[in-house]
Amino acid sequence: MDRAEFDRYGDWLARRWSVTIDASAALEHEPYDPGRPLGDVAARLGIVEERDPVRGLTSDQATLFMGNALRQEGERFRGRSVWEVGCGTGVLSALAGRLGARRVFATDVDPAAVALARRTAERNDVALETAVASLFDDTPWGEPVDVLIADLPQKPVNGAPLPLGQDGGPEGSRWLLPFLAGARERLAPGGRLYFFVHSLTHPQSLVRLHELYRPRLLSTMWRIFENRSLSPILPYLAERRERGLCRYWDLPAGRGAFLCMAFSATRNLPGRLVSRRRKF
Repeated sequence: MDRAEFDRYGDWLARRWSVTIDASAALEHEPYDPGRPLGDVAARLGIVEERDPVRGLTSDQATLFMGNALRQEGERFRGRSVWEVGCGTGVLSALAGRLGARRVFATDVDPAAVALARRTAERNDVALETAVASLFDDTPWGEPVDVLIADLPQKPVNGAPLPLGQDGGPEGSRWLLPFLAGARERLAPGGRLYFFVHSLTHPQSLVRLHELYRPRLLSTMWRIFENRSLSPILPYLAERRERGLCRYWDLPAGRGAFLCMAFSATRNLPGRLVSRRRKF
């Protein structure tokens, strides 16, 4: 997989969904290959993680990808209030604290994940305020924050038994679309959000991103997978690809790849109409 393949993906988005990507300033990360283990992901970010691998509560290649994107933007965290939505074990929350955030919040729908996030923060000397919550619902704090972070489940799932941390609903955008909508009301003036999106989820997420925000592509990564690892959903993905609702690429020897992207975005002004052909 190379930059030319990324450009073809961009051409497809422009033709099919009227979304234009400008990746000229984005960093290209080394592809993630499951045949080359990452080791301790949190340690590579300088974080000590409390994890529960049996329940799938541990950092992974997406955590490392997002964490490196946040480190690119390190100065934007210093002295800011930061909220990680869907925190998992809290590695990105702890990283925000280590980058100098003055106040850090973390929420997740899974109480076990929230408990691990608290312990991760403690082990990294980061003060963390937590709550069990679904996206922005029923949180104990109401004030806007300067920065929102999200690495949300996005795999399209139609009845297949995937872990909660991967299940993005039938379109892959079950969590991402309401996050993009709700984040506008939770960001302080001049606030910024950081999030992860990949090419398996419905492109409507990128369309909505254009409508609500001024986004900037920070980095890209090809995520290689063994077909057998996605066997519960691969026939569904193949059907969706045929219909132009997702993109992934077939590789030799029973493998494939999809594209991962890390974005930063700021709110559009109220009432401002933004062309979906605008570059970001």
